[in-house]
Amino acid sequence: MPNPSSRRLRGVTTAFLSAAAILIAGCDGGPTVLEDVDVEVRSVATSGDSRTFRLYHPPTLGRSGAAPLVLVYHGATQSAAGIEQMSWMYPAARDGGVRVAYLEATGDYWSTPASPPIYWPVNDLGYTGAVIDALVAEGLVDPTRVYATGFSNGAIFVERLACSLQDRIAAVAVVGASMSRDLAAGCRLHRPVPALFFLGDADNQFFWDDGFAANFFQYGGQGSADWWADEAGCDPRPEVTQVPDTVDDGTTTEVWSYSGCRNGGDFRFYRIRGGGHTWPGSPLGGGGVLGPQSLELDASREMVEFFLQYHRPEAG
Repeated sequence: MPNPSSRRLRGVTTAFLSAAAILIAGCDGGPTVLEDVDVEVRSVATSGDSRTFRLYHPPTLGRSGAAPLVLVYHGATQSAAGIEQMSWMYPAARDGGVRVAYLEATGDYWSTPASPPIYWPVNDLGYTGAVIDALVAEGLVDPTRVYATGFSNGAIFVERLACSLQDRIAAVAVVGASMSRDLAAGCRLHRPVPALFFLGDADNQFFWDDGFAANFFQYGGQGSADWWADEAGCDPRPEVTQVPDTVDDGTTTEVWSYSGCRNGGDFRFYRIRGGGHTWPGSPLGGGGVLGPQSLELDASREMVEFFLQYHRPEAG
């Protein structure tokens, strides 16, 4: 019978309430990533139930003192431990002095319009609020500097957070997803939440052209950028710059920077030309059904550096 105090997933062992050794061996014989990280598995009560999440403490912080917090939401059929590996936030979080909470859905999906109807009633907003409240009450998190990011279905939930928890979330980053038309129809950014989007124009789950993606009607890449820029009151004509193409990975990246957003908002869209359904810079890599992955771009570092420029004027 397995020991209930530990969990093994895809060759990675993590210990509850103790340091975890993260090991990722490249399938192509590439370098192995080995690192000791301080990750706790915690629980919070919400909607009459108990739910868990994983909390990373950078060595620059230890387990005390209020710090910025990045909430990370996994993709469909993934897990908190899986997105912890995929996003590989540790170096950026260490350098930025940021705690990272990896949240766990009740099943395979988050409560979004793009999820099967069985997940629509799940109170994932309440769960998110409970995680923030618990860490703020313990003095581990600055409530004006809470940020959110996610991948695929988790990224759509982050769009929902930007629309529904504007009083709690200071900035967001969407990876491997476009903007949900259904969410957009009911979303008004009363406070233009600073945002980053990372989307490959060869993503086979969220298509660049407008149409159906991830089993629900989504804007395409250009449509997502246009909607967000308009809702945030930005100049619709972005400044376009190229990320230096230093690695032969089958991709190149354009950064669309939108200026003039109202009330100090900020919006940038990363179009990864040739990029698939991947997290740019992840040590898990891409290829196969996922498609090419950008290796010039470290999405985790980009978003942490972006996040730390922003805070909410008052705690919600």
